[in-house]
Amino acid sequence: MLLLSVAAWGRSEAFSPAPGSPYRAGARPSSVATSDFNGDGHPDILVACSGSDSLSLLLGDGRGGFARRRSFPALRAPHLLAVGEFNGDRMPDVVVSAHDANDVVVLLNSGRGNLVRQPPLAAFPGGKPHNHGLAVGDLNGDGCADITVGHQENGAIAVLLGDGLGGFRPAPDSLIAVGKAPYPHTLADLDGDGRLDLIVPDVQGNRIRAFLGNGSGGFRALPSVSTGIARPYFVIARDLNADGKVDLIVTHDDTNRVAVLLGNGRGGFRRAPSSPFDGRTASWKGDVADLNGDGRPDLALAGGGSVRIFDGDGRGGFRFRTTLRTRGESWDVILADMNEDNRPDVVTPSGAGGVVHVFLTPRVKAAR
Repeated sequence: MLLLSVAAWGRSEAFSPAPGSPYRAGARPSSVATSDFNGDGHPDILVACSGSDSLSLLLGDGRGGFARRRSFPALRAPHLLAVGEFNGDRMPDVVVSAHDANDVVVLLNSGRGNLVRQPPLAAFPGGKPHNHGLAVGDLNGDGCADITVGHQENGAIAVLLGDGLGGFRPAPDSLIAVGKAPYPHTLADLDGDGRLDLIVPDVQGNRIRAFLGNGSGGFRALPSVSTGIARPYFVIARDLNADGKVDLIVTHDDTNRVAVLLGNGRGGFRRAPSSPFDGRTASWKGDVADLNGDGRPDLALAGGGSVRIFDGDGRGGFRFRTTLRTRGESWDVILADMNEDNRPDVVTPSGAGGVVHVFLTPRVKAAR
């Protein structure tokens, strides 16, 4: 009888570049997302290119290759993007923000990957713009995607509620005070009540702030949590130890150390026994998925001209496996199945190189 040797998956074989990788993406690509944008059943890659004031869409062939590129005007120097279904047509749409803008721009997918720019939406009333966060989720339980936007200068998160037709309006409780200097935030259900909650790294306050959602677009603050490390930058919210509760991985932008906080299912957190661990270099963003087939969440961290891969132990601990080199600074990374083999692959833009790298996960070996 043939058995799958999970020990051979990702240990005896290396990640390999997808056919044609790296792919030209445009000037200074930063944030990246994956979805089937043109409705052909194959995953595509969308990149915010701050150097060309546009989004680049790379159309996938279902085998990990991306032969065609389309460009869509967005706003000046876009640096964050998030994907959602905004107008009820079951096609992925996108919202984009810029570091130096108080507005966000929605691009609606008119079919076959054609992204149509809508008028700018005012997320913040004015003042010096300083955006460091963007996320999408249903915050008020009406089945329509909503948008959250971060502002480091005034320490707030704006909430824009979607109407399901492509329109948005500020939530009654927007703006939400979240700390001295919020960096990229995330949405997750921390207390298991079916409502999305908000997790924000406060880079100047050296803490993580959590806020429980009230189901109408408002949030209630919980006690802050320290990672024990200065300048928390980015937070990943996933269940790392299979207890059904959301845990956090936190990067810090001026140190190699990465913190792991285990959740108690009520919005509280404690440091994992192995926290912090060495991320090999200062990291920006990251993503979590099972990369070695053992059923445990693994980790990819971007930064320093590379993506580092870590194997998870299923208890919130991580062990370094390998480094994937990129042409320049890699600020973002996504783990998604790009060649339709039911294994997540690694997608990361290289800002200085103007390219997107796709690294395919090693195949499972069959052993008797």
